[in-house]
Amino acid sequence: MHILPFIEQGAIYDILSQPGTFSGTDVLAFGPIRERAWYPPYVAKIEAFVCPSNPSTPANIWSNSFGARSYAVSMGDSINGNHNLENPRGIFGRVDHNKKSQIDMSSITDGTSNTIMMAERAFGLSGDTQNIRGYFANNVSGLNTSPIDCMTTASQGKYLSSQSVQTSRAVGVQWFDGYPAFTGVTTVLPPNSPSCAVDNWGDSWGLFSASSYHPGGVMVLMADASVQFIPETVDTGNLTASESTGGQSPYGVWGALGSKSGGETAALP
Repeated sequence: MHILPFIEQGAIYDILSQPGTFSGTDVLAFGPIRERAWYPPYVAKIEAFVCPSNPSTPANIWSNSFGARSYAVSMGDSINGNHNLENPRGIFGRVDHNKKSQIDMSSITDGTSNTIMMAERAFGLSGDTQNIRGYFANNVSGLNTSPIDCMTTASQGKYLSSQSVQTSRAVGVQWFDGYPAFTGVTTVLPPNSPSCAVDNWGDSWGLFSASSYHPGGVMVLMADASVQFIPETVDTGNLTASESTGGQSPYGVWGALGSKSGGETAALP
């Protein structure tokens, strides 16, 4: 929200940053709870948030279009609880309203050129609800102890017909939403892998894979502001290993690029 004035979206920010009344409902500064189609900033399409390679029209959420976006912030290789961490393994993590992030640039001890800040996370198309781009498998257990289990939910870019998928709340919308299922990415499964949530709606933790419509990989933004291409073949280490809460990532080069202070010396692939 706070970068809007710096990308020529001051008019949206002016509405967002002030209390007001919309469709007869009083709203505090920085908006109501999500999924409110009557609130102008939430339905605004901001071109800078959308990759030109994405479909022209994203999938809707509950039959409404809510702020399309193609980019997600990196939570690194944090899995369990990545929806509520003041100090995640990556640069970003959602925190409750009564808490405060402990992360600043000095936290990135692995080096800003070695740490991912954001990555592409493509949106899907309405009706194509089995596509791993734009949707996530839900109610998948064991993700933090054996991430590879998420890989078994899909084949050749499509979720299995036997797999439950959250189709009411598509990925690729709600740029204003802090939940990792919608605006976060984990550097565990390789790019263009399925995504899996431990709960039904995506209001909790899970594995949320980078994805794009570029052949063979995704673009990432490093913390030094450089942009790099990460191939689907990037080393992901041991995906049968439990997540790390300290030290080096078990998930190879991809995990190391996501962790901000794991002590790894991984080079870009």
